[in-house]
Amino acid sequence: MRTLITAAGIVLLASTAWAAVSAHVFRADEQTPLPLADPNIPDIYQDIMVGTHLTIFILSDEPGGWAGQLWHSHDDAAIGTVHGRDEDPNLGYEGSLLPSLVQKSHALVYDVHEANGVGLSLSSAAEAVPGEWFVVDYHAKTIGTSYLGLYAAEISAGPSDPEVWFPSSLDRQDYLYTILQALTFTHVPSRNLTQDTVVNFADFALLARAWRSNAPDPNQLEPAPPIDPNTVLSPDLNADGTVDAADLALFTAYWLERTDVSQPPADPNAMEAEEDNPSQQATAPPLLPQ
Repeated sequence: MRTLITAAGIVLLASTAWAAVSAHVFRADEQTPLPLADPNIPDIYQDIMVGTHLTIFILSDEPGGWAGQLWHSHDDAAIGTVHGRDEDPNLGYEGSLLPSLVQKSHALVYDVHEANGVGLSLSSAAEAVPGEWFVVDYHAKTIGTSYLGLYAAEISAGPSDPEVWFPSSLDRQDYLYTILQALTFTHVPSRNLTQDTVVNFADFALLARAWRSNAPDPNQLEPAPPIDPNTVLSPDLNADGTVDAADLALFTAYWLERTDVSQPPADPNAMEAEEDNPSQQATAPPLLPQ
């Protein structure tokens, strides 16, 4: 279990009641839930490609004031990072505050930097109603597994003023932190070789060009081998030095998957067949010779 280090200056409420708060993970389109690796095991998600952007909504089933954090260690943050939207230097991430908070001026989302980790501090106030309270973004930065904890914070003693309290400094022993969820994201090498947000025939063409070669085409990929799939979009997905059937199997497992919301191609003549022809969306790339 990971231990949360309390952030100095976290916004807390006089009320110690905890709302039924939970995190829900979606693709970058904010409409498609990210599937679980096992439907019977919560909060452990299917593998995603490096470069993938996700959206995390924080919901509450109950009204009222709540405070907590999305927090992870520095090691985890180096693999995948969480960040708010539309930062204002004085007001935090205003774009992360959703209508169910009602009085957004009584709510905050802002960065937390600690010796043992980083994340976001979240707080609502008494006016909040059940629904979506916060929205934040997650970015898969490199290969590996990253853990992101959602914690609730309870103040053990504080002022009687029912309004939001903004202390200048806090003793972390004054607070009780309870982990609500431990979100687990595993990142694999990207199949989106062209970095155009979708795995399609343009990416397959790069894989086919390097088929059975001992190294990717140096005119297409830099630097030269050895290849680091964290930094080079190489068709050698298993990093064994040869582009072959094993790489093709890994590639097709993510066919037509997006790393971000749909973006128009830079070149109108670019190969985006699945956008122009919906019937092609279910079509796998052709098999290469063995």
